[in-house]
Amino acid sequence: MPSQKPLTPTQITILSHAAKRRDRAVLPLMLDTKLTGGACTKVLTALLARGLVEEVAADLARLHGARASPVSMSPCA
Repeated sequence: MPSQKPLTPTQITILSHAAKRRDRAVLPLMLDTKLTGGACTKVLTALLARGLVEEVAADLARLHGARASPVSMSPCA
């Protein structure tokens, strides 16, 4: 089995913050992550590809006021 590259500090931060949240959600990102646009997409896509997060239905009531999306992400069990 080929070895995978280690997680980046940003990926570790995202997963660490999600693990501390009651709902275990990755999105919305914590304020100190400071990712925008394409960088955010790239980091989250990499986590999806490694099977470390999964797409789940978003709780739109919880996200009210933020840019609500019908899809959210959470760490895989």
